[in-house]
Amino acid sequence: MSTVIINPAELLSKYSNNFYVLTDENGTNPGNRDVSYFTGKNFSYCNDKRSMIFYHESQITSCPQQSKFIRRVTFTAESGISVRNESFGANEFFLSEKEPFNFFEYVSNYLDEPENCVEAVKNSSRAFQYIKSSYKTYEICKLAVSKNGMNLKHVPSEHHSAELDFIAVKQNGMALQFVQNKSEEMYKFAVQNNCCALQYVEKQTPEIVKLAVMNNPDALEFVDREFQTQELYQMLIKKR
Repeated sequence: MSTVIINPAELLSKYSNNFYVLTDENGTNPGNRDVSYFTGKNFSYCNDKRSMIFYHESQITSCPQQSKFIRRVTFTAESGISVRNESFGANEFFLSEKEPFNFFEYVSNYLDEPENCVEAVKNSSRAFQYIKSSYKTYEICKLAVSKNGMNLKHVPSEHHSAELDFIAVKQNGMALQFVQNKSEEMYKFAVQNNCCALQYVEKQTPEIVKLAVMNNPDALEFVDREFQTQELYQMLIKKR
């Protein structure tokens, strides 16, 4: 996805005005931008051609857990804000004084409000693993695995279904390892998405092996010995 540049008004039409910069003990931003020199009595100001990564409050679940300080971001009328996938950057903004930050305390408090859970998963698939099981509705689980199939690992057992399993393995074949009720059709989707999912196929067949190795020869590492035939290797040679 390409980077889009928007202005503060466009950003705030979609999000609440709660954006933050997080830094480690050395004052380094996750984008490897040193913010230690942005200190000021009340606010700090930066006008730099290189943008700095910042987070909306609902995205902090995806920030580095080692972050030690948090600083609120305030935009200027001239701020150019870059948007790419689930990350933001800005070349001009104000920063408040830093305050101590504890990742797990923040996430626990933020996701203790059920209404925040859906927004958090929409903005960062990683948030799903921190949501209480009692707040994980079927719809939230479906959203989470559609964004990242590996979230199937964190789906409560009562919400596991063929629908969620298929959504997960289509998004990430490696999610096959967390599927409770596997099927031949599911194996095919999984190895076509990720050849390495072959290692989680409980009963390999010539057809599934062929799908995996034709997708990527690296799958040979996981092919059962009985299917490592001369015919299979010749097929790979012809493909090359």
